[in-house]
Amino acid sequence: MLKRHLPRWLAAGLLVTLFGCGASAVPTPSEESAPPEKPAPPEKPAAALEAAAEVSLADLLTRPRAELAALCDEWAGRVRLQEKAYRDGTAPFLLLPDARFPLVLPVWREARFSARVGFSLPPYLTEDRKDSTCALHLARYGDSEAARKLADPSDTETWRRIENQSRGRNYPVEWTRLVALMQHSAQIRLATGDVEGANQLVGLHRQLLQVLDAPAAGGPLGADLLARGHDTLTRAARAWHATKDERLAKQVEAELAAWGKVPAPTVAVAPGTPRAEVAAVLGGPGQGRLATAAPVLRAFDLFALPFPDEGAQGVFAFFDKSDRLSEVLITYRPRTGQTYPEPGQLAQRLADHALAGTDGLRTAGLRSRTYPLGGLECAVAVVIHNNTVGAWVHLGSPRQGAAGPALSRDLGAAHLDRSFEQDRIRLAPEQRGETLQVDRTQALALIRDPLRPAEQIKGAPRIILSGATLVREAEHDLLGRLILHYHFEQDMPPLPEIARPLWAAYGPGRLAEIQTSGDSALALIWEDEQTRYTLSIPNSGGRAAALEVQDRRGPEQLAERAAAAAALDAAERRERLKAGKPLARLPRHVDVEWATRLVPVGLGMTRDQVRQTLPGGAGVSKQDVPDGLRATFTASPARTAARVLREVLVRWDSAGRVGEVRARYEDGPAVADSSWAQGMLNSFRKRGGAPSGQPAAWAVVWGDLPARKPAASGYGWQDDITRLTVERDPGGVTVVLRDCPADYPAGVPLPPLAYLPRGPEGVSLGEMREGLLRRWDGSASPRPDGTVALTPARGPYDGILVWFENDQVVRILARHSLEGKSPLRAADASQALLQTGRREGAALGWPNYRDAAAENLLQSIGWHDDRTRVRLFWQEGNDGTARLFTEWKAIRPGENGSAAERR
Repeated sequence: MLKRHLPRWLAAGLLVTLFGCGASAVPTPSEESAPPEKPAPPEKPAAALEAAAEVSLADLLTRPRAELAALCDEWAGRVRLQEKAYRDGTAPFLLLPDARFPLVLPVWREARFSARVGFSLPPYLTEDRKDSTCALHLARYGDSEAARKLADPSDTETWRRIENQSRGRNYPVEWTRLVALMQHSAQIRLATGDVEGANQLVGLHRQLLQVLDAPAAGGPLGADLLARGHDTLTRAARAWHATKDERLAKQVEAELAAWGKVPAPTVAVAPGTPRAEVAAVLGGPGQGRLATAAPVLRAFDLFALPFPDEGAQGVFAFFDKSDRLSEVLITYRPRTGQTYPEPGQLAQRLADHALAGTDGLRTAGLRSRTYPLGGLECAVAVVIHNNTVGAWVHLGSPRQGAAGPALSRDLGAAHLDRSFEQDRIRLAPEQRGETLQVDRTQALALIRDPLRPAEQIKGAPRIILSGATLVREAEHDLLGRLILHYHFEQDMPPLPEIARPLWAAYGPGRLAEIQTSGDSALALIWEDEQTRYTLSIPNSGGRAAALEVQDRRGPEQLAERAAAAAALDAAERRERLKAGKPLARLPRHVDVEWATRLVPVGLGMTRDQVRQTLPGGAGVSKQDVPDGLRATFTASPARTAARVLREVLVRWDSAGRVGEVRARYEDGPAVADSSWAQGMLNSFRKRGGAPSGQPAAWAVVWGDLPARKPAASGYGWQDDITRLTVERDPGGVTVVLRDCPADYPAGVPLPPLAYLPRGPEGVSLGEMREGLLRRWDGSASPRPDGTVALTPARGPYDGILVWFENDQVVRILARHSLEGKSPLRAADASQALLQTGRREGAALGWPNYRDAAAENLLQSIGWHDDRTRVRLFWQEGNDGTARLFTEWKAIRPGENGSAAERR
């Protein structure tokens, strides 16, 4: 047999009957504590490869279990010394520098011999406990004798299955573990360059082919032991080819050619297994889709997982909607990547079985590889930098991704199927914009937090929802993304403790690395057809994490989503109204200031209540308007008043109650600036939140006239029962309250307000050109610019000019007749305008437009409702005289922000 030099500290243990029995192979305390020496480089081989023959596996099968258990302990100690020497650098892997050998023992990862029961028990079994699941596990690995002792005597089904497994020779669990330890030790020796390791691997394999009978060789026992060392020998042959040790390389290749078929691993993870059977393996049924192994070693043993248990955070089983096993997940503690930098090193046992893996993600912080494992897909990932997890192994059906549960889109106050506006109102009414930041504790408490467990597990780390970000879909009233921000009271907990609620609800998700704000982060991602959840944990450490909930459909479905969101908003509103719990934040009345007291006039009042409430007297003018009542206040206000209410207009709904209130405010005598208007807006913001910006009706209706300061601006608020709009213009502020009935906005609460005259006698806005010309036959003169000049025979106007759009009258300008009076000068024209305005104001109400010429002479006053603008003005001619004019102009639908046309 060919041998090479070994370090003296290791040779002292290995040369004491290396594969013999009886003598201890564990170094003495003095030997173990001696300082290691630097190993000599391996020498070139001087003889051919020979299979080791110092040990007889058949002979070991005849030894008592207690003796085999003692040998297991000795060999386990020897392996620990070998691994320590590798980690310390005193026994480097000179031949196979990239090799790693996770210790994965068959049957029991850890065991102690019990004289009372007569065989070795794992730490999770006690001597007085029967366990049918563990008994069947022993029987599968060829130890039917121990299985019978462990099985519950009353469990006839387990006994039947044990007897079916007992068709050949018995292989004690202690013998099986001892053989695996010998093979493991030999692989480490071979990796260092010691040819004796190859001798031992080949010799052990040859003996196993003789010792294992057909049932054992074809079952889990043979699958485990007959594959061990195959990959290490294969890699050693390649290494010797590279170093020109052709003789050794070819001898190893010859041995591998005679190896026989490398058996497939027999993982006991079977998708479709009922939850009750899985619970017997894990020690409990779990909750939701998730069950956690307790203890972890039990799952590694009984699932026959071909991965190390050292450093495992946990083993987790997941179930489908029919409560059957669908996936199994293993996670490892941080810095596992320092021991196993590559996924293939963590999955070394799969390489022994000659399973070809496929590389997946390879980033700075994540490396993954996928293996076919029978009917399973096994994804192995090593996480390099993260402080919550170091590696991840997922076993499941390749088709499992399509069978996951639907992700919840309803997170309480945030809902991906609502409109963005409705989510904003619930969480951040004080904000406007494409992105909203929420950090108020009261608002965050309204979010149904996916990471908040249904019940707090004692001792679990406290995960605190510290903020939320709502992102609107571009150009659509839709919530595109919701990002929940978390921090931890203490150090970052392990990943399973963070993700457990999501795992219980949706399964394990998939692992990825993403970029967040210039930093990389580990991500867990769950997806269904509509939604994506992304849990991200920065690789830079700290105590922060985030969960992003996002709609993953494309832009071609935005219109459909918007329609569905509007429908959901309406349905939720109907339910709130039905339950008598509307979202109500806005005022429902305006205060009419009169005689040092405030008189509320509000939505829902009856006609009689309004008439009794509105004050009377010489300073109040009341006029009926179509379906409503207007009160104009002409009395002089108090000298200390900063603002004055000039007009209130109420309109009745179909039930005869107030459905709309319009109030017009202007500067009072005590005003130095218009800060009162800003104060009014601030009070509405405090109550209703941030308003929506909207075009001011005043700016649109009067926009064709010379600009005035301040520029007009519009603001809007809405809740379940009220719509509030405020318009600030150069002359004052108009407040409009509108009631929103149950079918709003599908049902228009009130038609457009229309009470102003539509033109002088004989011509009206909206009529057609043909009818006008026919009626004014002989007095109508069409002009080249498309207008028509009308010449009245008598009346208050001596000339009328008419404009058309699509042959429909849209503007009328009438010049007042002098009626034998002398032509007016500018000062006289301003006075005449004021007198005419006061006379007509009784029918038209308080003007909402005024403009002055030079020397503060009033030149123009105007009124508008939802359909018509009326303006009275004077204009100076080239001869220095002035004439009065009245203009009627049609307002296009939507220009005035009316309830009927702007929702």
